[in-house]
Amino acid sequence: MTRILAFVDTDRARWARFEMADGDPCWVGIAATGILVKRSKVGLFGRKIYEQRNLEKAAYLMGALDEAYPFDATPADLSSPVLQPIANAILHCQSLAEVREVLDAKSM
Repeated sequence: MTRILAFVDTDRARWARFEMADGDPCWVGIAATGILVKRSKVGLFGRKIYEQRNLEKAAYLMGALDEAYPFDATPADLSSPVLQPIANAILHCQSLAEVREVLDAKSM
């Protein structure tokens, strides 16, 4: 089962770190410049899984993920309308390959 290990959800920073069901690390960061998902424990290094710099497409993605995953598996204090949908989708995935497939499929 995929689990969230840590997250920051403030006005200054929005990121989350996961351990996928298969043991791979996953890190997602949300910034004013877009969304970045990596195979990484801390986000500085690692292979990019998904990147979206177009803010209109990122907003569309959040709506599509909300519809696709109505059951919210995220912690109650993770409430950002930007970080929460992507974190929830990752928690419903078993591997990084599935994360990439879901994010690519839901992107416009």
